[in-house]
Amino acid sequence: EYTLIVVARDQGLPEPFESTRPFRVEVEDVNDNKPEFPRDVSGLVYMQTLSVPEHAEVGTEVGRVTEAIDKDEGDNAIVFYFITGGNEGKFFLLDKVTGILSVHRDLDRETKPVHTLLIKASSDGDYQVPRQRRRVIDVSDSSLQQLVIEVEDINDQPPRFTHKQYTAGVTVDAKYGSELIQIE
Repeated sequence: EYTLIVVARDQGLPEPFESTRPFRVEVEDVNDNKPEFPRDVSGLVYMQTLSVPEHAEVGTEVGRVTEAIDKDEGDNAIVFYFITGGNEGKFFLLDKVTGILSVHRDLDRETKPVHTLLIKASSDGDYQVPRQRRRVIDVSDSSLQQLVIEVEDINDQPPRFTHKQYTAGVTVDAKYGSELIQIE
């Protein structure tokens, strides 16, 4: 918002007349900035890391993506979040408004211990994720952030022997506590 003072002066004689009037000028924002994720001191977008236990129930909240900031104002400053890569198995859902990431399919740490997603911040709520999903992050694009989800191990695998049968011998004069066989 700007306030201008307009001065009108005639060339009257013997004295010119003068009149002033203030005018208020409001500049409307246009959507000319894209949202940006925070950068570190080297200028790179921070990589975010979250974790979730394996076999967490579908719908379990993993966390919220790092907030991106849009320098526009009003409705033009609203940020929406999209997964643009790394979710080929559709293991996760991302609420585009809140930025909350949740489990969408069963996660098994023994199958895949780490998931790396690429998150896009956009001021367009109808942003269309390209069919050719991104595999690498363009470090110059601060509207993209890498999100690493570590799947935490739970004790869901019983111990297993490497052989079906083991055979060992012991001498009559073996001392108490002596090792007879090592079983794996």
